[in-house]
Amino acid sequence: MQNSDKIRSYLGFAARANKIVFGTERILMKKSVPVIVLGADATVTAYNAPFAKYFPTEAYSEGYTKNLGISFTKKKVCGFPVSRPKVFMPIFDTAIDKEIARRFRSAGARTEQVVIRNSDEKEFTKSVEEFSKTLKNCQILVLNDGNLLLNALFMRDEIKAAVEELLSRDGLILGVGQGFKLLLETGLLPYGKFTDIKNVQAALSENVGAKKTCGIRRVRISSNLSPWFNGVKTGDVFKVQTSEKDGRFVISKALSDALIVKGQVAAQYIDLNDNATMETPYNPGGSAEAIEGIFSPDGRIYGRATRFSMVSDHLYENVPGEWDAKIFESGVKYFK
Repeated sequence: MQNSDKIRSYLGFAARANKIVFGTERILMKKSVPVIVLGADATVTAYNAPFAKYFPTEAYSEGYTKNLGISFTKKKVCGFPVSRPKVFMPIFDTAIDKEIARRFRSAGARTEQVVIRNSDEKEFTKSVEEFSKTLKNCQILVLNDGNLLLNALFMRDEIKAAVEELLSRDGLILGVGQGFKLLLETGLLPYGKFTDIKNVQAALSENVGAKKTCGIRRVRISSNLSPWFNGVKTGDVFKVQTSEKDGRFVISKALSDALIVKGQVAAQYIDLNDNATMETPYNPGGSAEAIEGIFSPDGRIYGRATRFSMVSDHLYENVPGEWDAKIFESGVKYFK
């Protein structure tokens, strides 16, 4: 069977048809040769069918969610203004770290980057010292995907002391992916300070179906509590990029209710009708309450499961919607 015939066979139509056109689902006759006009949904279903057993595109996630939305007029104001804030980034995943650094510099910030070395104990101790020293001269800390190295760093008392000193100066913290996971494990999220957590009530876990998800999703801003969200309004919708296996936010009902009331839920995954949802692929990991990110009580610490996409002209032009939530610009303006 030829490849073209295989495709037609998968689609469930006669092999003699010689043309496929997207549109409403009906068959037209032209010059005695069948011309198949397929609906988009039918085409996607037929395309995925042969691989569904091995690469499932849907997974069921238990739970119920509702649309959240709360707006604040009075928000945290920086008591230690600087004309050009400095951003500190420990380097692990250079490709993504470079993109985040580029966007902070475009927003008017300076960046300091320290490569975390762990070839031996001496090198790692030197990295810890450099981390602590550098952070004392910065206003913003960014924790990106660092895997187990991040956990090892934050077990050191010197690092904890440097982070607490940053927060005492009204500094900001941004955690992405594994960085978000670390903030949850240390209690910096959702409590805003290092907390000895005996009974875990919030964590970033393995996606429903135990699979990595890659794609473009939609999120809606649920709260403008944070200085990081000074450039958006509650209810604004943005596109985000997902590319992780551990992207499922899980949380106890009691803590979830408390965060919702306090406006600490940053954004929710939404479907094409702009409703928060537990359904995949819109909520890719099956996150509780469709939560994509959360804040600390005063909003200065922000963690999110999704990555920051590369944003420039001529990228993703076939995907409608807005990418830029002005997070980097808002973080920089907070200090002015």
